[in-house]
Amino acid sequence: MRADLSQAPDGVVSYAEANAVLPFLNNLWTTSLTGAQFKTVLEQQWQRDAAGAVPSRPFLQLGLSDNVDYTFDASRAEGDRITGIWIDGQAIDPAHSYRIGSFNFLITGGDNFREFTQGAGTRDSGLVDRDAWISYLTEHSPLAPSFAARQASVSGAPTTAVSPGDSVSLTVSGLNLTSLGAPKNTELALGLRGSTVNLGTTPVDATGTATVTFTVPVDAAAASVLELTAKESGTMVRVALTVTALTPPVTRLAGADRFETSAAVSAASFAPGVPVVYIASGGAFPDALSGAAAAAKDGAPVLLVRTDGIPAAVQAELTRLQPGRIVVLGSSVSVNDAVATALEDSTSGTVTRLAGADRFETSAAVSAASFAPGVPVVYIASGGAFPDALSGAAAAAKDGAPVLLVRTDGIPAAVQAELTRLQPGRIVVLGSSVSVNDAVATALDDSTSGTVTRLAGADRFETSAAVSAASFAPGVPVVYIASGGAFPDALSGAAAAAKDGAPVLLVRTDGIPAAVQAELTRLHPARIVVLGNTDVVGAAITDQLAGFIG
Repeated sequence: MRADLSQAPDGVVSYAEANAVLPFLNNLWTTSLTGAQFKTVLEQQWQRDAAGAVPSRPFLQLGLSDNVDYTFDASRAEGDRITGIWIDGQAIDPAHSYRIGSFNFLITGGDNFREFTQGAGTRDSGLVDRDAWISYLTEHSPLAPSFAARQASVSGAPTTAVSPGDSVSLTVSGLNLTSLGAPKNTELALGLRGSTVNLGTTPVDATGTATVTFTVPVDAAAASVLELTAKESGTMVRVALTVTALTPPVTRLAGADRFETSAAVSAASFAPGVPVVYIASGGAFPDALSGAAAAAKDGAPVLLVRTDGIPAAVQAELTRLQPGRIVVLGSSVSVNDAVATALEDSTSGTVTRLAGADRFETSAAVSAASFAPGVPVVYIASGGAFPDALSGAAAAAKDGAPVLLVRTDGIPAAVQAELTRLQPGRIVVLGSSVSVNDAVATALDDSTSGTVTRLAGADRFETSAAVSAASFAPGVPVVYIASGGAFPDALSGAAAAAKDGAPVLLVRTDGIPAAVQAELTRLHPARIVVLGNTDVVGAAITDQLAGFIG
């Protein structure tokens, strides 16, 4: 433009006044640029001549049609000052082709806008700029100017992902035009596209600058757009934000079966390069009961295999983990030697086996390999009634303690020998006298210099609540929920729970027992992880659990 178009003196535009605005007699041309090329055109507003020198006019601003707006930060490096371009309210696609009209002077590279010359399908419309301009004025009379700016300076916008609840601050400037009659903006309305939260307003100072501060709402989309609308001029400033969604308060770790679930639990909790992985049978549970506490001590996952093979999901998880070594829990009756040999391909270290003639000797062997004498506490569980040990493994891990298995009516010799070696400060019996009778509890007195206490309820659900209540304080970061009827999912889950310092609570497939509800209310966890698919812990329980989130 060569001159302003003023309403003075009478609001009537004469031919001479219109001609003074565009006296160049350029033809109107069109060309096609990719989004990336169009960004380069806008970057070339900061001028360099063909020799690379900055000319006498270092910045030449392009006028844009009213369906285009952009943001920039002049403090950034040359060639990277344009921070966002929006066409019809959508972010420009760098690879998409856009048809653009302008004067032949610019499209042939005039005023150092050389990127225009790279356009495709360039055509001359045959229309002269002055004639098209005067035709527009004639056909659209009467006219009133728009004072909405097509560009604004934005600095301080986040360059990395933000999360709901984060406070975001940025500065917007250049909101006021200098055109005759242009209003001075006083306020920006803040909105996040797609969010139902009202972000309010922020003042604009006399220079057309505003400091924008807001909290990212919980319903922010992953690809969010902050929209700032100037009250007086209608200028719209858009800023793209990447939002990392909050972890849902109740999540489920599950696969199609117990093997896939163990792999899913491990993948969610352990990073590659773990020092050790514990392998247990997905069909013979007792070996893993003691193993979960040992795995937790080593910061290791427990993965389940078949007696005669490694399921594909478990093999894939072993490949991801690349453990330093592997420990197989139980004898070859539980996990045969062919499987142990096949596991050698999944580690750069050794594959060892911790086993005894039965589940009791195996629990003693696991303890002996992992715990030194003088442990503060030992947890005792039934080797025949598994559920009590599921919650106990997480509690034992928190205390750095082993879990040893006994018979309902006696202490096996290997376990007694291990207790004599450990000399624990105290002993905790898991479960009621139906699981471990009182005579056994009394006999355990001889194996400790401290007390023998019992954590029990009327059933497995009340026992899990009692174990949790004795070991975990309110405000835990997470609680793990497992089926009290289908045990395998909790075997891997106990090791993950131990890593998070979390309890394991047992539920029915179709409901949460009252004692467990009371314990969840007391714990007030920040989140809850359900172990296993909906066949073992029903989908309806997920909604019920959400009510206990802190």
